[in-house]
Amino acid sequence: MMRNADYRRLFDVAFWILNSRVSGSAITDFVATHSTLPVLTNEDRTYIQDNFYTLEELCLCRTRTTTEYRSQIRAGLLPRPAYVVDGTEMYPADFFLFPDSVGSLGARMKDEFSARYVRAAKV
Repeated sequence: MMRNADYRRLFDVAFWILNSRVSGSAITDFVATHSTLPVLTNEDRTYIQDNFYTLEELCLCRTRTTTEYRSQIRAGLLPRPAYVVDGTEMYPADFFLFPDSVGSLGARMKDEFSARYVRAAKV
């Protein structure tokens, strides 16, 4: 049985996948233009730095470059960063878990997400 946090996570991923259409040279440009960001406290910064990673850190053992992944993020094929702290994009540790489990990006990933979302909603 899924917890409320699991449903929220699914919703967040769905929102990113279905609504992420970012243009421009940097993800932070989109966030700064389209979202009012709250002021982060020192505790917020500590939490984010202790629990989230830069794209460079997540890509250390991956075959593609961060530039390739940022292009996919801007194209809406991968979610935008969970946080942007002082211009640094921060991502959850499991950022690549779903795309890796599907094996590809684009329409196949969106179809698989929809199928999993419907299955989870029926539980």
